[in-house]
Amino acid sequence: MLAVRLAKASRFHEHREARRAAEAVYIQLCELGEELKRYSVHRFDTNNTLVHMKTLEQEQDQIKEALELFSSAVKWRSTTAENEPNSTKTGTAIFFETLGLRLSYHKHWEAAYDAGEQCLVFTRSLFAQNESHQVSLGWALYNFSIYSEMVEKIEDAQAFAAEAVELRKRLQITRPNEGRVELANALYNHAIYSNRLEKPEQALQSVEEAILLYRALAAEQPDLEVPKSDLVNAVINRSTYLDHLERSREALESQEEALALCRRLVEIDSATHSPALASCIYSLSRWHESLGDWNSAISAVKDSLALYLSFSTKDPMLYQVEIANCHFYLAIYYNNINDWNQAIESMSEALVIYRKLRTQKPEEYLSDVADSLSGLGRYWAKVGEFEKGLAGVEEGMKMVRPDPVEAYTVSETLWAYAQNARSMCLHGLGRLDEAMRSAKESLHHFRPVYNKRPGFMNYRRILREILETNVEVMESLDLVGETELLKDEIRALE
Repeated sequence: MLAVRLAKASRFHEHREARRAAEAVYIQLCELGEELKRYSVHRFDTNNTLVHMKTLEQEQDQIKEALELFSSAVKWRSTTAENEPNSTKTGTAIFFETLGLRLSYHKHWEAAYDAGEQCLVFTRSLFAQNESHQVSLGWALYNFSIYSEMVEKIEDAQAFAAEAVELRKRLQITRPNEGRVELANALYNHAIYSNRLEKPEQALQSVEEAILLYRALAAEQPDLEVPKSDLVNAVINRSTYLDHLERSREALESQEEALALCRRLVEIDSATHSPALASCIYSLSRWHESLGDWNSAISAVKDSLALYLSFSTKDPMLYQVEIANCHFYLAIYYNNINDWNQAIESMSEALVIYRKLRTQKPEEYLSDVADSLSGLGRYWAKVGEFEKGLAGVEEGMKMVRPDPVEAYTVSETLWAYAQNARSMCLHGLGRLDEAMRSAKESLHHFRPVYNKRPGFMNYRRILREILETNVEVMESLDLVGETELLKDEIRALE
């Protein structure tokens, strides 16, 4: 039995044999491809010996049961960590590390998290006795931070990434030419987790350190593409963190740098890097949007759309999400230069694609369909097609909140925008009391969003649009006092 090979090998310092045995076991345990007909799970008895194997057919519910059985065995196994010799701990740590990576490959994140946790338990125990295991602990922390993110334990992910960074930095003191890629990657991930926790200052600090390392690596290895690709991604993320800090001009400059780097990669290998170039140009349009440069935003997103459409000629199903997103934002940009017919055309294109995508993944694309419908409602209202606009907006609102008593299932911003579009349409139809209720609800839901980031230009524009709708409805109802207060607020935003 391969599992016995692992147990025997791990009794000695034969790490190479232990790794080979571990790899054989994890392939037998975790290869969940279509070609496999059966799934094997090993369990431990109280004598710390592999005693039997349960074989299950490969239906999804049985795979789940197999993983639950393995998880139970893993949790029991961890209680024996301190009582084992170091040679056994090393083999077991290798086993759990490999198992976690394999499970993550198949996106079994909960099971990967359990395996990663046990790898970390054994590796910490080894490191506590001998610091020669510093590199192994760095890997265990790095992997476990990723698994923690994937099971939505973001604070834990940030903490483990931070520990991995500190460990790698200590290693750099004694071995400055080793582990720089791993340090840069740990910093890169720490920045992502910090940003998800709404700590953009920490995110920016970490990604700046990662960028310095990636630059040095790219300069030292000019023939390799990987350091350059990592550098592009880090510079793109820096743009996001700068934008969250309301440093829009610097965010745009960072994105322009990323675009220049990406163009150089395309010159080396167009087939591999052209999709990244399209994504980079698309992101550039968003930073132009943040600065209110609508014509530049339109130009950039058109360039991105043209690339995505060229990619999809080989396979019409490729890049449908990206194509829909380009149409969606083109509509927003056309709206901001008062070209509502073009806005209607672009948003209609986005809606058609989002509806198709939703037939495959109903929940994932629900908000995209609803948001597109509310956008179309606003644009139809601008050209006087109030009935058509109202029908679309209310269709989207029922999708995200089918029962009026239940809480809505989308973001405050999306709901506020939908209510604002509904108010515009109702106002145009002369249904003023209903229009007033929707206008007020829109303002009620968006104010808290705006108050979190009052300097964010996009939020200022959305708030202004919602305030203007409220003013228009109030003026129709002759609510002079309230109207003047809102007009003062609009002037303060200018």
